[in-house]
Amino acid sequence: MDNETSSLLETYFKKKDITPEYVAPGDHRTLLAERAIRTAKNHIISILSGADEDFPQSLWDESLPYAEITLNLLRGFFDDHSISAYQGITGHAYDISSYPLCVFGTKALAFNAPNERGSWDHHGTPVFYLGPSILHYRTHSVYVPTTRSRDSLNNNLAFYHRKLLLPGSSLGDR
Repeated sequence: MDNETSSLLETYFKKKDITPEYVAPGDHRTLLAERAIRTAKNHIISILSGADEDFPQSLWDESLPYAEITLNLLRGFFDDHSISAYQGITGHAYDISSYPLCVFGTKALAFNAPNERGSWDHHGTPVFYLGPSILHYRTHSVYVPTTRSRDSLNNNLAFYHRKLLLPGSSLGDR
């Protein structure tokens, strides 16, 4: 435990005959909760860093469901490290073919169905990818900048990933 306990908690420990173990002040590496918080923060920062440069940073909170899915896919389950944390929590493995993943904040073009557009309107709307819609088969949650809609769903997207250069390699090296 950290050194920030209340007298109420200490009284409870004495009643239950529990001997707490405290860590040194400022040491956040030994506490599992502190380490999990640091991992989650770093994961969210890396997700937002990978988003398109035009993605509105004010929508950082939209990355939380995506971060929860991807982080739990990357980590082993606490009780059984042979399965992912996602599988341990939900009871089933993540189905990538039913819920495809893309890079959060990627620019995309969402297809507008013919019955939803005029005969001379554009066939697509520029959007940003927010994550999979777990309630819908092969459907993506997107942000539509023109309408500022955060809860739009679409199952037909064309992704426009930004071009990333590999560090330390020039065009001639590649």
